Amino acid sequence: MLLESLPPIQQLILKRAIERSGEIRLADLSSEVQKLVRYRASAALHQNSILLERKGIIERRHEGRAVIVRVKPEWIQPLRAFLGIKADPCYVGLLSKVDSPQIIRNSLDLLNLSPRKVLIISDEEGNKHMEELSDLEPTLLLVDSSEYRACYEVINNKIRDLVRDYEIFCDLSGGNRVMMLALNEVARKYSLRRFFVSEAQVLTWLHE
Repeated sequence: MLLESLPPIQQLILKRAIERSGEIRLADLSSEVQKLVRYRASAALHQNSILLERKGIIERRHEGRAVIVRVKPEWIQPLRAFLGIKADPCYVGLLSKVDSPQIIRNSLDLLNLSPRKVLIISDEEGNKHMEELSDLEPTLLLVDSSEYRACYEVINNKIRDLVRDYEIFCDLSGGNRVMMLALNEVARKYSLRRFFVSEAQVLTWLHE
C-alpha cells in the first residue's frame, strides 16, 4: 500500500495517534477534522477509521461511547518516516558467551548515537558481562539462544512495545546465529533500521 494515497483525514488520524504512542480517541480529533469537511466531524472520523481498519493499519475498540484507534505496531515506523515524526532513539544490541561488551561499545561509537534507551538481548552466559555495561544503564532481555522460535517470540514481544515510543536501531553484530536471525526477522517485521559492524570496524546498514 502506498501511504501517499491515504486521504488527509486518514493521515491526520494516524499522525495524531503516533504522536501519542500509537493510540488516540477519535473524539479528540473533532475540532481539527471539522476544518477539513463540510459535514459532521464525527461522521468523517467514523468513516475514515473504519477504512483504516479495513486496510489493516489500525485496530478500533470501544470504551463506553468513545472509539479508540490504535496503530498496529508494524505500521508505526513506516508511518513515522512518511509523516516526518521523530522519536527518541533506542539501541538494541546482542550479547552471548562468545561476545565481549566491547562489541556493543564499538557499535555505539560508530553509530554516533546517544540513545535514550539501551536494550541488551542476552543469553545466560552473555549476562555475566552485563556489569561491564552498567554505565549505559541498559535494560536486559534474557533469551534462550538455543531455540529459535522461543528466542524470536521474546524479542518480538519486547520490540512490539518499544516501537510505540522509540525509533529502534538494531545491531546484528553480536550474539550467536539464533539471536542474530531472530532480531533480524523482528527488525524486518517492524521496518526497523538494522546494521552490523565488521571486524574491521566498518558499519554497514542493511536494506531491503
